[in-house]
Amino acid sequence: MESGLMGRGGGVGVIPGVVEKGSSIQFYTACPFSIQALDLASYPQIEFRDKGMPFSLPYLGSSRSALVAVITWCILAVFASVHMMSLEGNPLWLRMVALAIFACLMGLYLGLMVEGPSQEPISWRWAPVIVFLACYGLTQGYSVLAGQWSVADALGGVAFLGIPLGLVFLGRSRPWPGWVDVAVILSLWLPYEARLHPALRLPPGSGGVQLFKLMLIVVILIIYVRLRPIPKLGAKLDLDRKEFRIALIYFAVFVVPIAIPFAMLTGFVEPGMVPRSAFEYSVRILVTLFFVALPEELLFRGLIQNQLMNRLGERPALVIASILFGLSHINNLDPPLVYLQFGALGSLPVPWAYLILATIAGLIYGRVYLKTGNLTAAAFTHTLVDVTWWTFFAGSTS
Repeated sequence: MESGLMGRGGGVGVIPGVVEKGSSIQFYTACPFSIQALDLASYPQIEFRDKGMPFSLPYLGSSRSALVAVITWCILAVFASVHMMSLEGNPLWLRMVALAIFACLMGLYLGLMVEGPSQEPISWRWAPVIVFLACYGLTQGYSVLAGQWSVADALGGVAFLGIPLGLVFLGRSRPWPGWVDVAVILSLWLPYEARLHPALRLPPGSGGVQLFKLMLIVVILIIYVRLRPIPKLGAKLDLDRKEFRIALIYFAVFVVPIAIPFAMLTGFVEPGMVPRSAFEYSVRILVTLFFVALPEELLFRGLIQNQLMNRLGERPALVIASILFGLSHINNLDPPLVYLQFGALGSLPVPWAYLILATIAGLIYGRVYLKTGNLTAAAFTHTLVDVTWWTFFAGSTS
């Protein structure tokens, strides 16, 4: 059955595909900003599948979400092009290769956050192996081109990518959440937190994008959107008015009466502004949102808080995930510091004010996530906090 009817102001269309008897049919109304599935109980159940592939061929399920993804990708591609082409010390061809890899990975990153069949589960048992081979091959090929290949980094790449995807492969028959997910989260988070991942950048040099950080985000999304999908993960890019309003309200509630007074009283920050261009602000917002806020919200709210909620309930999960979020900042040695003494082992500097603020921030971001069910809403609040710190105070972020 390959046909479609579109009327004025939206109509009914059928997605072309292979129709099987006894399966379900899906109709979609098309309008400028959304494609909505209609529940037509009177129709037989027909499902559309591509019979030649183990993966369902994704299409853009929500036109608004897809539009946001495409526009965001274009904006990021433009800024990345300007930035990478301005970096000296690498030949033009290598910068072009780095830009192409960045564009492809960002396309996957954003595409996996488009609601619809692009988020449908992949049941094919060998999918984790294919994902590993593709990601590992990409990193090793790029490291050779960049002249940075080493045995240590090659082995590190196997561990960094192979362990979590191997766990997914071995535990594919086990339901979420379970020991597999605890092990996957730890294997993804702890090596990165300890900075044990290979230090490849796009392009090579101090100004480049961290390749393994970007790949880590993509791998987490592939695992928990397609391979072991989490119910109500909330991996979507667009915000509706209610979600936008909630994100703004919680930002104001945290920053004005709590964060700024506490940070000022403890000496964590000092007022001060540095003149910056609109381009610098734009880059800062994009980098914070897509490479700091969204990855952290995906990990702490989407994975950890969700898993804890399934076992302990909403409030304990929120508190524990927030404490873990605060503790994850212990390696950011921004004063004031307190030194924990361990005798002959020495002392451990602890940024106590930072940890308290980050824990409270985690509670705020977690509440936004609970109220909206949208990771991007929590990430938007997170981004506003970080950019406010960067703009009005002397260099500290929380």
